[in-house]
Amino acid sequence: MTLGKRIQELRKQNNFSQEQLAEKLEVSRQAISKWELDQSIPDTDKIIQLSYLFRVSTDYLLIEGLTLPSEGNTDNSTNKNTSSLDCYKDFIGRWVKIFLDDRGFGGLYQVAMLNTDDNYLLFHDKKGKKGILKIKSILSISDADIYKKTSTKIPDIQLDNLHLSNPLKYFEGKRCMIRYICKSMFTTPQGHFDVLVEKITPDEILINSKDKKSIIKLNRILMINER
Repeated sequence: MTLGKRIQELRKQNNFSQEQLAEKLEVSRQAISKWELDQSIPDTDKIIQLSYLFRVSTDYLLIEGLTLPSEGNTDNSTNKNTSSLDCYKDFIGRWVKIFLDDRGFGGLYQVAMLNTDDNYLLFHDKKGKKGILKIKSILSISDADIYKKTSTKIPDIQLDNLHLSNPLKYFEGKRCMIRYICKSMFTTPQGHFDVLVEKITPDEILINSKDKKSIIKLNRILMINER
């Protein structure tokens, strides 16, 4: 099977239209069509993004005749996870863009990466406001486009000692925006634009919006940003 046919097959298996895949990869729909017709091939960074998006290896995409490993073959899953986290740490102290595996929110296009642990990535935006993002929702991380603009002054990054033993605790007592994970193209993205985070436990978060309190399961949350 050619690369183009494989991209088309994986796109359909994941219920993406050409337009939706193009938006995820920041290319045109025409580019996706040309890939699938084998009239052109994706750049290396797009191959990597496709492998993350479809959860397959780059070898599977590029080498004809390879098949997907069986679901039971998970011996190296822990080592692969550790390797990915080590790669993430290479971007600490840099401005990055992050693509997400989420149907409601495509990613962050210029944030400063502060730190990471097994579950979360910590960042601040251009205004210095901190946020936290679930590692499992990340498709790819790369240097932000600001590094390509030689005439642009690179903004400072305020690296500080956030406690990774429980990074969520930083947001207690702060007004935040909360985004929920959105896995369906037919579901309207949900969340809270401006709420007070009163308490965070290992499984839940207590918020207060206009004196109305709610409890949210942490496994539903994609990202938290301080206001």
